[in-house]
Amino acid sequence: MVVVWTTSCSDGSVVAPEFAAVAGAYAMTAAMGLPLPGGFQLPGGGGVFVDGGALTLSGDGRYALRVDQRFVQGATGPSPLRSAGRYTYTPADSSLTLTADSTQQRLTGWVGGSSGAIILRVGGAPFTFSPHCRASWCS
Repeated sequence: MVVVWTTSCSDGSVVAPEFAAVAGAYAMTAAMGLPLPGGFQLPGGGGVFVDGGALTLSGDGRYALRVDQRFVQGATGPSPLRSAGRYTYTPADSSLTLTADSTQQRLTGWVGGSSGAIILRVGGAPFTFSPHCRASWCS
């Protein structure tokens, strides 16, 4: 007999065991170590102002990422930044990898400390997403 534990969410979806520790909704709370909303200079010139964002990790290994940003002083880029794809989570070292469907670009990060915040590295800079509703808390 094989027993597989899953967590059920309030929306009726099922969370696979390997994603139960991290599945949920996260609000972006810091960019490059600075609280949001806030702005900073970009290495190549110009700047960006980040209003906020969100990261959703579903129970089936899919993710959706949105960063609400405005470029200033001649800098350009997507606004808002959106990405979707698959993610992997490794409980042994709390590591997280997001792989975009469209470009296969990878973002790496980790789940940090007792707060359960997710820190993603983008170009070497930390972007922090704090838990809003995690699967283990929402049911």
